[in-house]
Amino acid sequence: EEAGRALVGEDLAAAVVHSGLLKVGETGIVKVTIKGNLPSYIGGTKNGLSSSSYGGYPGYEISKAKKARPRK
Repeated sequence: EEAGRALVGEDLAAAVVHSGLLKVGETGIVKVTIKGNLPSYIGGTKNGLSSSSYGGYPGYEISKAKKARPRK
């Protein structure tokens, strides 16, 4: 389940909240997939956070992790 795309320079925590995967102050595990240069990024306001639109720019996709790895 892909939740959203974000730019490399964007704060990961803010991107996770913007995508709706977690709420402010909530903790959890997400999957981050580095995508390299994305052709474009459409900004908007979602879950109380705003982002800007950009042309081609390095980015990543974030989604819910399927299964948490045990801590050592």
